[in-house]
Amino acid sequence: MYWIPLFQTLEEQGFKVYLVNAHYLKSVPRRKIDVTDCQWIQYLHSVGLLRASFRPPDAICAIHTLWRHRGRLLEMAAEHILHMQKALGQMNLQLHHVLSDLTGTSGQAILDAILSGKRDPVELAQLCHSRVKSPREKVAQALVGDYRPEHLFTLKQSLEGCRYYQKLIPELDQETARLMEALPSATEHPMPPRTKATAYHRQGNDPQFDLRREFYRIAGVDLTDIPGVSAATAQVILTEIGTDVSRFRSASAFASWLGLCPEKRVSGGKMLVL
Repeated sequence: MYWIPLFQTLEEQGFKVYLVNAHYLKSVPRRKIDVTDCQWIQYLHSVGLLRASFRPPDAICAIHTLWRHRGRLLEMAAEHILHMQKALGQMNLQLHHVLSDLTGTSGQAILDAILSGKRDPVELAQLCHSRVKSPREKVAQALVGDYRPEHLFTLKQSLEGCRYYQKLIPELDQETARLMEALPSATEHPMPPRTKATAYHRQGNDPQFDLRREFYRIAGVDLTDIPGVSAATAQVILTEIGTDVSRFRSASAFASWLGLCPEKRVSGGKMLVL
């Protein structure tokens, strides 16, 4: 990542900067010496043997940075959820087997009650929301266990860690929405009706703002109308390539850049598909 500040500084000064994939240099004879390596690469560039890798505009790169950071925050929150499940399992509490989401309204209410000192399984089961389909008797049976202090301590810290990362995500979504609002609009038309057979449903980890509508304003098309593409998937497409795909010479080149084309090698006259 050391190339990023240098790349951005040179680009701001008006230079046309090339970000070259090191894989391209494997097929070119080179003198791999630390002192002369940069001079050798510069010579290859001067004679046109190197080609630049794709890099989206700065405005897209800013959103790209925030979106990838959001993914890491979700991963760290998920790690704490796993730690919570482990602590519950070590106490023989099978709450995560009767509730689909420990971080939901019912799960957090029960965990807070446990950490506050309540141990009656019937009383704890009554904290479930009315929408929970599991019978309360089954939930109560899952809350009969060995409440050891060391496991309660790890449960408490894991719950606090999960809530901390979940608290950071809405703040990050606000900053992402602000950057996306600054992007130019590609269309002034209202969003067309969907043609998907299934209705659009927001996922639990989707941003708080209307990501689908904002993406349609920027791109001019509703990518979520494609089978298998959600609003989060469309956002990944935006943050990785932006809205201008003209830098790819064809759809085949774009698919190759995405890594969707299998690599082909010939060995002994036979085609090897890797």
